Amino acid sequence: MIFASFAILIAGRVYRMTRPPSPQELLAPLQQELASFRAAADSCNTRYGIVEARFRAIDQTVDSLRQVVLRYESMDPAGVPGEEYAEYLEAFDAYNESIPVWEARADTVERLNGQCRLMTEGHNELADSLRTQLVEYGLWPSDSLRAQWDSAAQRRDGGGETN
Repeated sequence: MIFASFAILIAGRVYRMTRPPSPQELLAPLQQELASFRAAADSCNTRYGIVEARFRAIDQTVDSLRQVVLRYESMDPAGVPGEEYAEYLEAFDAYNESIPVWEARADTVERLNGQCRLMTEGHNELADSLRTQLVEYGLWPSDSLRAQWDSAAQRRDGGGETN
């Protein structure tokens, strides 16, 4: 009896090793990779939103400083009045000191935007590849689910992505 059980166990393993993999087995790594891409893209886009919001706050501060400097400079055609000059220099220095910070943050936002865009595009390309393979294997879901997928793809490709 033990020999029969052992033989059945060995035969099952040999069968699994010699038979071609099923489409589901072939596509499982692609599905896992797609899930990883999605998580990475979502994480990047979340981080981008936070970094961009912080940049917008700095941008408003720098713009406010610039407006203060311009108000002082436009007070009199001959220049900033003497009694206002100390405050003007303070605002002018603060504005000039804020520019490198603003530029560094702008560069960070731009770089992160590019990274997130690449991750999102990579996810989308992988999703399209998986969908194509699912269709080829006859595993693509019902027509209603296909319509939802196509609708989401159209929104995505039609400019629904903002970063």
